[in-house]
Amino acid sequence: MYNFAAINNNTKLLQKKMRTFLLFIAALIATAASALESKTITVNGSTREYLQYVPQGIEEGKPLLISCHGSGQGPDFQANYMKIENVCDTARFITVFPKGKNLQWDITGNSDIDFILALIDKMHEEYKIDRGRVYLSGFSMGGMLTYHAMTKIADKIAAFAPISGYPMGGMQFTSSRPIPIIHTHGTIDSVVPFDRAQSFIDGWVKRNNCPTTPKVTEKYRGADHITRYEYGPGDDGVEVVLMKLEGKDHFVSNDKGVFTADEIWKFCKRFSIDMSAPNLDLTSPTANQRTILFNAADATASISVTAKASANKGEMKSVTLYVNDVLVGVKNAAPYEWTIDDLTAGTATIELVAQDTEGNKKTLKRNVNIKNVADELRLNYDFKTEGTMPAGWSCWDGEELRHGPSEGYYLGTRLLKMTGAQRDFDMGFYGRNKTGKEGDGWSRFGDDGSSAYVVIGKGDYEFRTLACNWSNDGPIAFRAVDAATGEALAETTIIPTCNIGNKASNSFSGSTHVVLPFTVATPTRIIIDIIPNVAVYGDMMLSDLSIKKTNGSGVGNVKVDEAADSPCYSLSGVKTCSHGKGIYIEKGKKYTKR
Repeated sequence: MYNFAAINNNTKLLQKKMRTFLLFIAALIATAASALESKTITVNGSTREYLQYVPQGIEEGKPLLISCHGSGQGPDFQANYMKIENVCDTARFITVFPKGKNLQWDITGNSDIDFILALIDKMHEEYKIDRGRVYLSGFSMGGMLTYHAMTKIADKIAAFAPISGYPMGGMQFTSSRPIPIIHTHGTIDSVVPFDRAQSFIDGWVKRNNCPTTPKVTEKYRGADHITRYEYGPGDDGVEVVLMKLEGKDHFVSNDKGVFTADEIWKFCKRFSIDMSAPNLDLTSPTANQRTILFNAADATASISVTAKASANKGEMKSVTLYVNDVLVGVKNAAPYEWTIDDLTAGTATIELVAQDTEGNKKTLKRNVNIKNVADELRLNYDFKTEGTMPAGWSCWDGEELRHGPSEGYYLGTRLLKMTGAQRDFDMGFYGRNKTGKEGDGWSRFGDDGSSAYVVIGKGDYEFRTLACNWSNDGPIAFRAVDAATGEALAETTIIPTCNIGNKASNSFSGSTHVVLPFTVATPTRIIIDIIPNVAVYGDMMLSDLSIKKTNGSGVGNVKVDEAADSPCYSLSGVKTCSHGKGIYIEKGKKYTKR
C-alpha cells in the first residue's frame, strides 16, 4: 500500500522547496533587471561608453543623476565608490556613470559637456526621465568637470555635487542662473588640496547672493569627522553646502553612518528646474559690464544685445527686448540680436522676454552702467586681489580663455601680489603665451568678452604702463585698436629692462615705462591689446596701466622723481641714461636734441 501520509509530507516539502526555488529565481531576475548595464552612445561622431543603473520597473518622470569618475579611473570604479544602487532603488531614480576618453575629462571645452547633454536626451528617450530633475556629480577630475558644467549648462542641471575636485586653475562664477551646490572634501586631501575649496564656495555664494555667514553643523548626523557648512537661501532659494570631512584624504565618506551618495541625493532632490518655460540666455552684454565714455561727454554709447532662446514646450514664438522699460523690438526667430544706440551716462536696464507657442514665458534682466570719465582712465581699477582676473580684461594663453571679473586662480594669467623687499609695484598682471604659437598669449582691455566697453572722444592720448618679464626675457607688443575696424591706431614693441625671476617674493626694480601715443579723430570704441613674446611661455608682468588725455602735442604730464638723478625715457618708454639725438621725457617735460 501506498503511504499517503508520507507522500503528502513529501509533497508539502517539495512544494516548499519549489516556492523557495521560485523566489530565488525571481530574486535573480530582479537583480539582473537592476544590475549595472554597459551601454554606448554616439556623440559628435564618436562612440562614448557609460554604465547605467535603472531600478526595476522604473516609472516615467523620475530623476536622473550623472556621476563622473576621477582621472585614470572609470565608470565601474565610480559605481563601486559611490555605492548608490540602494538609494536609487528606494528613492526611484536612475544613475548614469559616463566614461571619459582615455579615462580623462575635457574640463575646458565642450566635448564632455556635449556627452552629458546627449546622455540626458538618451535617458529621456528611453525612460522618460524628468528633465527638470537632472543632477550632476563627480569625484576628483569628475568634480572639476562638474564645476566646468556649472558655467555651461546650468539650464539643464538642477543641482551640482562635486567631490574632492575643483578647477585647479580657477574659474569664472558665471552660471546662467543661481545654482544649488553641495561640495564634499577631505581636509587632508593629498591630490586636490582642501584649503583652496573655500575660495570656490565663496565665489558661488557671492554669485548666488547667499548669506556669507554659514549655518554650521558639527558632528553632522553623529559623525564626529564631518562638519556641514550651509550658505543660504540665496536667489531662487538655492543653497551652497560644504561637507568638510576631517582627517579624510582623497576619498568620500562611507563610514560612521554617513554616506556621500546618500547626502548628495538628500540635497539634490530638493531642487528642480521649471522646464515648461523657454530656455533664455543673455550672452551680451556680459554681467557687470561697464561702459565708459572717456573724454566724450557729448558722445553716446552703443550696446550689442545678443541672446539665445529655445522652447521646452511647443516652438519659440518670440523674444522681446526692453531698455529702461521701453520696447525696443521683437524677434520671431533667431538670431536674437539688437544694437542699442544713443545711450547716455547712467544705468541702462536690459530686459528680455522669451515666449513659446504655448504661452510659457521667461524673463531676464541685466543692468549696464555707463560712466563719464575725464583726463585719465585707469585700466587697473580692479587690480585688488591676487588670484583674480580683473574686471575689463580678457586673456588667452593658447589653451584657456579667461574673462574678468573672475577669481580663484593660482595658475596661468592672473593678478599676482609682489612681496619683495624692493619692488616697483605691489600688484602685477601676469600674462603668457603657453603654446608659443602666433596669435596666442594676448591680454586685452575692452574687447567683446570683457566687462568693459570704452568709447574715447576726439583728441590726443597716451597709453601707459610699467612692464617687466616674469621669467623669460622677450619683447612685449602694445597696440591701441579701433574696435570697429580692428586696425591699430598706434603700436609699439619694447624689450623690458626688468625680469622678476619667476617668484613674487623676489626684489626687482628698473621696470620699463611704456608710453604709446595715439590720436582719435572722432569718438571711437577702442581696445588695448598686449602680446608677450611669441615663444613657449613667453611672458609679461604689467602694472599701473592707464590712458591719459595729453595736451595736444602727443605728450602728457609724466610723474617722475624730481631728484637730480631722475631717469629719462624715450617716447617708446625705454629708460635711457644718455642724451644723444632724439626726443626724451625728463622730469615731466619733453626735450628734443638734434
